[in-house]
Amino acid sequence: KLDDGTGYGSVEDILDLWQEEGLENSQAILQALDFNLEGKINLIELTMTLENELLMKNEVYQAALVSFRSEIRHLLERADQTAETDQGIGPEDCPPLNMSIEAEMAIEQMREQHQQEVEQLTLELESQAAHEEHMKDVKSACEKDKLLKEHFEEKISKAEEQILLLNLQHAALQSEIVKLREEQHKAECEHKREQINREGLLNEQKGQLEEQVAALQLQLTE
Repeated sequence: KLDDGTGYGSVEDILDLWQEEGLENSQAILQALDFNLEGKINLIELTMTLENELLMKNEVYQAALVSFRSEIRHLLERADQTAETDQGIGPEDCPPLNMSIEAEMAIEQMREQHQQEVEQLTLELESQAAHEEHMKDVKSACEKDKLLKEHFEEKISKAEEQILLLNLQHAALQSEIVKLREEQHKAECEHKREQINREGLLNEQKGQLEEQVAALQLQLTE
């Protein structure tokens, strides 16, 4: 018995009953119907929610449910009217019994139809729950891919910044090399010029010494 006397039933009892009846993903079904998994659930509200789901899913069931309810209401009214008549009805007067059987048949037919629709709704809710679980997995995978993409984009951005810095450093080094080569060329030219000047000065001094030596030799021979 789900009802604790207040019109409410515990979530645990409802889930246990559904699982005993072979319903899988019971928690997912309650969540899909927007019921809280903690505390207690209003059983009338749960029944109405399930019926509304069935009515929205199946127009044939909706028509059958309305017809059965109308027929049961009519049979119950006739049964009440018969109960108010003479209590000494003979065996030949059997309409109340026949009406009771008709009502039971109508209720049983409606119950079977309701059970089929509940099973169909359960399958749809399980499928919806599985789809939502799959979508959660897909969303989680997409978020991981997004984070991984952002991570690599950040690494690529840092690498590009390092490449730009290296290019700037390379350009600065190239400029420094050109400058050093120009200074080297100037130094070599200056060195050659000084060397030529020194050689000219040495040759001039050598010529003067040779003239002096020749003059001394001439004086000695005289």
